[in-house]
Amino acid sequence: MRLSRGQFLGIDLAGLSTAAFVVRITRYVPGARLEMHDHRNANLCLIVGGGFEDLAVGWGRAGIGAAVMHPGGMGHAQRFADGGSLAVNVELDRAWLRDVGGSDAAGLLRISPREVLEAAWRVRLALRARETETYVAATLARVVCGTGIGPAEQGAAARGIGCVQAGGKVELVAREVGVHASHLGREFVKRVGCSPSRMMRWERVARAAKMLEDTDLPLAVVAMRAGYCDQSHLCREIRNVLGLTPRAVRAGHENFRDWAQETSKTG
Repeated sequence: MRLSRGQFLGIDLAGLSTAAFVVRITRYVPGARLEMHDHRNANLCLIVGGGFEDLAVGWGRAGIGAAVMHPGGMGHAQRFADGGSLAVNVELDRAWLRDVGGSDAAGLLRISPREVLEAAWRVRLALRARETETYVAATLARVVCGTGIGPAEQGAAARGIGCVQAGGKVELVAREVGVHASHLGREFVKRVGCSPSRMMRWERVARAAKMLEDTDLPLAVVAMRAGYCDQSHLCREIRNVLGLTPRAVRAGHENFRDWAQETSKTG
């Protein structure tokens, strides 16, 4: 990332580009300033470290744990924190955004800082998973679902996204949403890009990975709390989705502990 005058602004740590979204995890240098610019599609920024001040639309400062949406074509300029900033930037196709129950209305999303930081962590986790696009899409859908469309306007997929995190069977989610399980499955694949069961699988793996990183709980306890049948089931799923053993995730071998370290450096 460079301005026309050659000033270095930051470095992209990871990223992914698909038809529905473009994701970049970017570390900005202290005091970096983005001059007036816009994006072709809606731009979502999840602030993980530091923060920024929007210099064009008068929102003031947005700090750690904020989620900011800029509509496509809306000009804005930003100045990042003096201590540096770390952000997940996502350009979202407007049709996909609408399909999953989101809105490109300008401003801060109504989700808590804890949810923002967890979503950002899950994006990074998904970028290292074996079905990268599927799991990034599932994570982003959860972030924007219900942010701008009322329940009466939402399709089955958008309504179902909010019910998936609790786990359970697809049939139970479909019953909660009020549609047949096969219809819910078709809507998920069409709108989100994966099946409800695939999204549930991702939710379980992400919960387990977080517990492995944050606690010293025995694997059997992690398995139970994350919704697995037993420890062996947990081990198989972690390996199948992330390509790692639970021990490797916990030990730090090719895992995600450096996410917290990156964050602390920008705070």
